[in-house]
Amino acid sequence: MARKRKKSIFSKLWLHKSRDWRRSLSSITNEFLRIKIACIVFWDFYDVEDKQCPVYLKKLVKEYDCYPVDFFHAMFEEQEIFNELRRIGYPPRLAKRRSFYEKINDKEDS
Repeated sequence: MARKRKKSIFSKLWLHKSRDWRRSLSSITNEFLRIKIACIVFWDFYDVEDKQCPVYLKKLVKEYDCYPVDFFHAMFEEQEIFNELRRIGYPPRLAKRRSFYEKINDKEDS
């Protein structure tokens, strides 16, 4: 009998509703970091299907364009992006790729 593979947290993120994203992202106290994480999630899960994107994420993504890019990105570090992506369920390699954080071992799987 074949065993079913357990779905990863990451594979379940696309099922999140607006309230789920609000709960996941509300613990991020840095407003700029929260917006950046919302943008990454939007780009990974909803960019093509904008109509299905939860309202909370749309709101945060719109705020991204309200700031000069250099100012915005000076408000957090790549490691913070990596840590928050890991916290919400991104696997290490993808979190590293999305955050451009170089100080993590590619072979690390947890």
